[in-house]
Amino acid sequence: MPRYFFHLCDEGALDQDEEGTDLPNDDIAFQEAVLAAREMVSEEVRGGNVIHDRVFVVVSWDGRTVFSFPFRSVIRFD
Repeated sequence: MPRYFFHLCDEGALDQDEEGTDLPNDDIAFQEAVLAAREMVSEEVRGGNVIHDRVFVVVSWDGRTVFSFPFRSVIRFD
């Protein structure tokens, strides 16, 4: 099973996921990243904090960037 690393970029600083997570494929990795981003955003909102320009950068075990997306893309307003 492939290993994915969920790096977090926030205001220019990169917080690298050193452990990674074994997941079956890129689609499942994307779903996991979206769920994690939504949880992080909800914590920030509950705390009354500003949601900065956080971005997930998901990288495969071999160093390939699988996808990246800003957290604001997982928030729905309608």
